[in-house]
Amino acid sequence: MIATRNMILEADDLPRKWVPCPEWGDGIGLWVRTLSGTERDAWETTLIPEEDQKSDLSNIRARFLVRTICDADGALMFTLTDADALGRKNSRALDRLFDAARQLSGMRREDVEELAGKTDAPQKGDSGFALPTSGECPSESHAN
Repeated sequence: MIATRNMILEADDLPRKWVPCPEWGDGIGLWVRTLSGTERDAWETTLIPEEDQKSDLSNIRARFLVRTICDADGALMFTLTDADALGRKNSRALDRLFDAARQLSGMRREDVEELAGKTDAPQKGDSGFALPTSGECPSESHAN
């Protein structure tokens, strides 16, 4: 079947995944969803250094998560201005959420590091930043 314009524009194509966050209480968890194309482009441009500047990797997980943490219907829960406050939360929970959202968005660890201008060898003043590693997100964990 050939898709029509309306089929594509009306499709619910931002899968969500429930991520447990026991650090914040028993039974607590959050939904994360795939970035839209516009959201991914906006986030990626925050990683690209301007001429003669180093990439700003500060609070990278929270700056990503405010674009992906959502309610059960896929509506974002946070605004970009919430990134600093979110970044002060438990790093283990943030890592788990970041990893799930990154996988849903089809981003490999290497993609983010490339955008940030990272190389295999540490640079002078390198923060030692490393993205969390894990396997690919299994398709059965996607929920619509």
